[in-house]
Amino acid sequence: MNIIEQSQIDIKIHKDHLEDDWENHSELALFYHIQLANSIKERDSLKEQVSNKEASLAIEIRKDPKLFGVEKVTENAIFELSKTNKPLYDLRNNLLELDYQVNLLKGVTIAFDHRKKALEEEVSLYIAGYFSPKLKPELKPTTDTQVKLLNTKKGKPNGTT
Repeated sequence: MNIIEQSQIDIKIHKDHLEDDWENHSELALFYHIQLANSIKERDSLKEQVSNKEASLAIEIRKDPKLFGVEKVTENAIFELSKTNKPLYDLRNNLLELDYQVNLLKGVTIAFDHRKKALEEEVSLYIAGYFSPKLKPELKPTTDTQVKLLNTKKGKPNGTT
């Protein structure tokens, strides 16, 4: 399962199980923050590899330009050759994929910050009774029936006072 699919599952709030969502929120948020940190580390390492490969290629071109079909060594010629170099091309594509993953994980960590706030609000609504079943007006007891019920419980017949 990819990051998007898994995070969509993990980010959901279940109103009937708020305590479970509260309990696992910190663990999930930490999991995605660690994933983000690892992806950033991997991406930065790959950036370094790309830079080193570019430098190595530039040195090779300068040492033997004819091997690369270059008559005159210029920065532009080196730049153009580095764009067509297959190993560099592959590294750059991998870097693009890692950038995409880092951006996704940044979004997921932001979503978990929003989830925390949403959980806080859901709990506040729950405490306030927002999710309790609503009675239709015709089913709500009237004041008279409530008084009769109380009087009956006190032992007074027919709800008399």
